[in-house]
Amino acid sequence: MKKKRYKKGDSVILNSENRLPFFRRRSVHLSVAFIIIFLMLGSVFIYWIGGSAGTTHYGNHDFFQSAQGWVTKIDDQQYTFASLPQDVATLPTVNFNLRSQSAFYLLFNASVFPEQSLELQRLRSLFLQDGKSVSLACLNDVDCGDLPVRDCHNPDRPALLLQQGNQTGLFVQEKCLVLQFNPGEYEQLFTHFAYKYYGVLA
Repeated sequence: MKKKRYKKGDSVILNSENRLPFFRRRSVHLSVAFIIIFLMLGSVFIYWIGGSAGTTHYGNHDFFQSAQGWVTKIDDQQYTFASLPQDVATLPTVNFNLRSQSAFYLLFNASVFPEQSLELQRLRSLFLQDGKSVSLACLNDVDCGDLPVRDCHNPDRPALLLQQGNQTGLFVQEKCLVLQFNPGEYEQLFTHFAYKYYGVLA
């Protein structure tokens, strides 16, 4: 019986797949491609399932849930809120239009709110983000430092008054828009005010 003879070149061709580095083999390339396609399709499916569960609609706005809160677009910019409009819509409120104004006073009692308090700074940031000028002012000169003293009688520009009280909501006091909250309910007040300010809540 004759032995089958192979040329030198045949053995190179027959064994070339096995001699290639692992990540250059065609079978590995195909496996990786299938895994990537599977992961992409799976992530799209999961996003579709989860996205539909984490979205809601209020008025003319769509809200999408994120790790930071509820996201919506207002004037082609994205804003994130701690809760949905319907969650804070029942707070006592008044109608106002501050977006047409360029400058505000933000009045406060310095013995209750330090100048750098989170409550004041969040309101100030909301206006600054919208391109408004905000001046902090005290209701009286106790613990006021170098800030001006103003009241709600005859302010020379729109004035907001931040205060604590026994009811959370928006009110009017003389010529001030009053933002009042029970201790522990500032987040609800801020969210309600922001929705009103941007026109999401009527």
